[in-house]
Amino acid sequence: MLRITLQDLPTEVTLKLEGRVGSDSVGELERSWQTVCRSLGGRRLCLDIRGITFVSPEGRQLLARIYKETRNDFRANTPLTNFLAEEASGRNVQQKERM
Repeated sequence: MLRITLQDLPTEVTLKLEGRVGSDSVGELERSWQTVCRSLGGRRLCLDIRGITFVSPEGRQLLARIYKETRNDFRANTPLTNFLAEEASGRNVQQKERM
């Protein structure tokens, strides 16, 4: 099961993902992302993936596509989430523990 929480701030919009990003929940994540993108304005998008426990190949492709299209920030704090952020962005991601 995937839980998606939206945090809407003046300078940033965060999609907090918790649980499993399985092939059955990729559509839900994509719809949430598309909805958020329409309301970003000049704000940054942040994907908080610290609560992710599993990501299917389709989910990994979507994370990479989201990064490619938005150059979003990632919040990651475990070996799994750091790997996913680095894979999606093609760069090293420093652990961020805020919030």
